[in-house]
Amino acid sequence: LKEYYIPCGCDCDDRSIMWIRGKSIPVGSEKTSIRAGILYVLAIHADSDSLRKGITFVIDTSKGAVTQKVGNEGKMQKVNQCYPLRPQAIYLAGSTKIARVIINGLIKAASLFTKQKILQRIKFVSLNEALELIPKENGPAYLGGGAGGITDVIEW
Repeated sequence: LKEYYIPCGCDCDDRSIMWIRGKSIPVGSEKTSIRAGILYVLAIHADSDSLRKGITFVIDTSKGAVTQKVGNEGKMQKVNQCYPLRPQAIYLAGSTKIARVIINGLIKAASLFTKQKILQRIKFVSLNEALELIPKENGPAYLGGGAGGITDVIEW
């Protein structure tokens, strides 16, 4: 799960960064993943600035992040949608053109149920563009960043 929930620091606006890689959760690990997700969401929102200003939410959908389907994606998606987030910026990093078309179709369908201001916060960016929005020392370690100084996720 350490490869799914990626520790980062704060963006240029001092908002905590919630960075998720688009990896599949193995069948049988759902319970552990849900617990880790809850702890991760709590850690991201642990400071008063993020509670007031919101967070920056990045989903890495690049080729190296996305893996084959394992059969529990629907269940995990329902759980992930229940986390209370205050995203001020939502970046879908590394999406292919085909994925962008599919996601845009889903966003249009979701626009019937979602506030327009939330939809306007969704941006497609490359991984390099996502990293430019974040100070290097606060970017994810697997992309050459400093992970916000977080060396031990368990201790964090």
